[in-house]
Amino acid sequence: MPISVTGFASVFYNSLKQPEGVIPEPYHRFSYSYELIIARKFNDNLSLAITPSLVHFNLVEQNSQPNDVIAVGLGGRYKFTKRVSLNLEYFPQVVRNTRLEGGLMQDYANSLSVGFDIETGGHIFQLFFSNSRGVLDPQFIAQTPGEWQNGDVYFGFNISRVFTMKKPDIPQAGF
Repeated sequence: MPISVTGFASVFYNSLKQPEGVIPEPYHRFSYSYELIIARKFNDNLSLAITPSLVHFNLVEQNSQPNDVIAVGLGGRYKFTKRVSLNLEYFPQVVRNTRLEGGLMQDYANSLSVGFDIETGGHIFQLFFSNSRGVLDPQFIAQTPGEWQNGDVYFGFNISRVFTMKKPDIPQAGF
C-alpha cells in the first residue's frame, strides 16, 4: 500500500485534586481525542505521517476557551540502524486553545518533540525532548504551555517490553 490510514479515539479522565470550593460533576472531568493517522513508509529507513486531530474538553476553565481544539500533527521517523531511530513530531493548532496567565488570555504553544528509539532486542527505550509536559493527547495537543525558544524543554522516556505467554507456532519442515 502506498499509504496506511488508521482511526484513533481515546477518552481521558482528569483525576487531579480540584481547587478548594470547586466541585465539578464527574462528567466534567472527561476529555476526548480523535485522530486520523495517514502515514507512508517511503523505504526501510524513512516513515512520515500527517494526523488531523480533534480534542474535546467537557469543561474548560474560562468561557473564552474553546471546548474543541483542532490540530494537524506532522511526524516522521528515520532509522539510522536497525535498532536506533530519530523521531520528530509537531502539532500546530488550527483552532487554538488559550489559558489565563497573568490576567491575560494567552495561546497555548504548538507541541514540538524530538526523540530517539533504541531497541535492545527485548526492550525499546524511547528518550524524548519536548516543550509539552504531558504525553496524553489532550495535554500535548491542546495544553502545551512551554516554548522551546524560552528554554521550556522537558525530558521524558518510555520503556516497552513485549511478554509472551505462549511460544508462537512456527511451522517445522516435515519428514
